[in-house]
Amino acid sequence: MLSIVKQIINIKNKINIKAYTKQAKNVIEHIKDITQKSDQELKNSLSKTNNVNNELLVALLCEVATRSLRMTPYPNQIKAIMALIDGKFIEMETGEGKTLVFSLASAALAIKERKVVISSANEYLSERDYNFNKPFFDFLGLDTSLIKHNHTHEEKSKSYVSDIIFCDLSEIAMDYLRSAMAKSVDTFIDIKTDVLLIDEADSVLLDKAINAITVSKPVDLDIESMMNALAFVKDLNVFTNAEQELDISNTDYDAVIYSISNELVISDATYSKYENYLISKSIITDDFELYNAINLMKVVALESAIRAMYEYQNGKHYIVHKNSVVPLDRDSGRAAFGKFYNSGVQQMLEIKEKANVTEEHAPLASISVQRFVSLFNMVLGMSGTLVEDREELANLYGADIVVIERNKPLLRNDVGDLLFVDKKSKLKHTIEMILEAHKKGQPVLVSARSEGEANEIASSLDSLMISFNQIKSSDPLNESQIVKKAGMLGAITISTSITGRGTDIILGGTEKVDQQKVIDAGGLLVIGYGRQYLAKLDRQLIGRSGRQGDVGKTVIISSLDDEILAPYKASSIKKLLIDAGVNVNLPIQNKGISKSLTIAQKRAHSEAVKSRKLLFSMLSEMESQRDIVFDIRKQLLLSSDEEFSIYLSSVAGKSLTVDEAVELRDTALCIFDSAYEDYRLKVKDIMSNIGLRGAVVNNMGVEVKKELFRTFEIFLNLYDEDIRNHCL
Repeated sequence: MLSIVKQIINIKNKINIKAYTKQAKNVIEHIKDITQKSDQELKNSLSKTNNVNNELLVALLCEVATRSLRMTPYPNQIKAIMALIDGKFIEMETGEGKTLVFSLASAALAIKERKVVISSANEYLSERDYNFNKPFFDFLGLDTSLIKHNHTHEEKSKSYVSDIIFCDLSEIAMDYLRSAMAKSVDTFIDIKTDVLLIDEADSVLLDKAINAITVSKPVDLDIESMMNALAFVKDLNVFTNAEQELDISNTDYDAVIYSISNELVISDATYSKYENYLISKSIITDDFELYNAINLMKVVALESAIRAMYEYQNGKHYIVHKNSVVPLDRDSGRAAFGKFYNSGVQQMLEIKEKANVTEEHAPLASISVQRFVSLFNMVLGMSGTLVEDREELANLYGADIVVIERNKPLLRNDVGDLLFVDKKSKLKHTIEMILEAHKKGQPVLVSARSEGEANEIASSLDSLMISFNQIKSSDPLNESQIVKKAGMLGAITISTSITGRGTDIILGGTEKVDQQKVIDAGGLLVIGYGRQYLAKLDRQLIGRSGRQGDVGKTVIISSLDDEILAPYKASSIKKLLIDAGVNVNLPIQNKGISKSLTIAQKRAHSEAVKSRKLLFSMLSEMESQRDIVFDIRKQLLLSSDEEFSIYLSSVAGKSLTVDEAVELRDTALCIFDSAYEDYRLKVKDIMSNIGLRGAVVNNMGVEVKKELFRTFEIFLNLYDEDIRNHCL
């Protein structure tokens, strides 16, 4: 039975859909009157749309899309366009044409003289969408641009004045930070934060919301301390994926990493052994010395070394590509080139893998994804999975979500879960299912949780001399091309997680004969190789099959060895079942055990929300401080000479003439930046040491905020004092 809240939400969505259905019908009626217009007549009509209603404007845009892109929006797409223009967030299933909806909605807003930024999941998709939509925007006379990470300052300066900008959100955020920390007016870009349209909105606004986007500079590394810590931890007894109830003091473990909270707890005995180890190497003279402020990073190095040695696994959490350690995105499985682990973990992994050791970087400025998004006057988003996070999106961004129905009825067969006793039988059944589908020409898309698991499937198929395509996290440029072919007759595609989002899988390709053969074979078979931690990721994967009324089939194959079940005594249940003589080659017929998968996902979602709430609380103080810093720097860099003299006089505590103040402008900026750099290093230490306080303690957010406030107060006082001393 639905809860009262869910019933109210469903009623509200029905009311919204009813309104947008009526609007869509009116748009379609307008289109009938427009189709006979010449291109010039259509352009003339568009030039007079500032004062017309949205329905006529969208009708004109639909006709332009038909002529310039050879694509006519379906009624459900028109509903989504109307809802977006109205300020709603949209949930649309995979394959329902979100890209076209974004294009028309952004054009409608730009015509009304709004500055629009369209953010895609990555740079490749931004460039693809920019090139695809250019004929449409050119017809409308709208100026569009593409922002890429390798563009020069001059190229970006020109791009940022466009009506519509396509980009990866992190790139525009870094440009915002670079401008905030600009050393001269010549390197400053005035970035307009008016309207932001976000594809895969739940991933950006929630899953990645607490990620810090940072511009930084290199700092010296204490390689010796890192190597000592790694050498020390290699023989420790460390338990990973522990149940939260486990108390390390009642075990023989040297350290424990908990599966849900990801908390690392090091035993007192291990700290004592580490002290003795450092004393034996004459690094410290007594056990108390380790905890002096000057040696604090040696304690942090111990924690980073344990995580690097026991928690992070090659092929699962990172890969080694061209002698470099590259993190893998937890949700997509993609190699996150240009990203690095922090708190010394990156360098620890590089030493462990004998790879190139990268420089540690001190942040010059940073901003969370959530905070940067909040700078925009209007934020709109689309995704195939928003409903699960409706409450959190509403609280953080004021999002009102409208669920748009499919254009055609769903013909997909969702088998659900098949749960096996161990990973060996899980793999065996997966291979059997792939071979069975392959024999009849049915295309198969298998999605594993990690690259290591994907490689296991690939090796099994190799041994049987079965051809397949595998999406490698180290080769993201070919990802889209491989996914495009996943619906071909007899194709087998292996991926990690939800790679390839944003690319349609067309059954049978362009050949009518092959299309019919694939349909007759049952459409695309999607196999999830184990449940994801978050249920919405499974939903995103399942959505790859059955697009636009296609036939298809989906199944998720799990085992009691899967990491997601580790906190639920799965190993004990496995032993009981084996002792009872169950056939390991058959799925477990036990609703209680199967239900544990759903419970695990709900718990993971709850923990993610809880963790984000705590971090948002701590980050809010940093974000407020950053706003003050950027305001001061803007004053130092961009204010008029008269305004600057007033400002500097107030800081210096003495009256300065305009000429005297102007002479000190560059000096004041240097003094401020030097003081700010010291402050940033102290903040980094505070945030790095959160783990040492315990991952979840009462009032930790309040304690950290107080410490950040005191640090900021000291920074501003030192800056004011340096300015006064310089003006004496």
